[in-house]
Amino acid sequence: MLHSYCHSEKGWTENKIAADYLHWFNEHTKSKLEAGEEHLLLLDGHVSHFSKTFIKWAIELNIVVLCYPPHSTHVLQGLDMVLFSHAKVEWTKVMIGGSVILGRWLLRRPS
Repeated sequence: MLHSYCHSEKGWTENKIAADYLHWFNEHTKSKLEAGEEHLLLLDGHVSHFSKTFIKWAIELNIVVLCYPPHSTHVLQGLDMVLFSHAKVEWTKVMIGGSVILGRWLLRRPS
């Protein structure tokens, strides 16, 4: 599977990147749908997800967009809780040489 990562000149997402993502999402999910079925895309409430182009393309591509309530993605977003939380712990171990930072606590592996 081809993965695509991008960011704007400033390092963040922006309206065009978010709108272009809809086409990428459509191409990689449409084969799983029956004709006429809708896609479901769950997103945070970033302003780029509400541009006129984004909404227009979502309607044209038959993508239903639901946004998580503010300040709740860390609790509600499945990948954050299942996959990325474990990846974050492992990455942190690598970055600080065998120790793990959890919140404001620094935990060290026994020698």
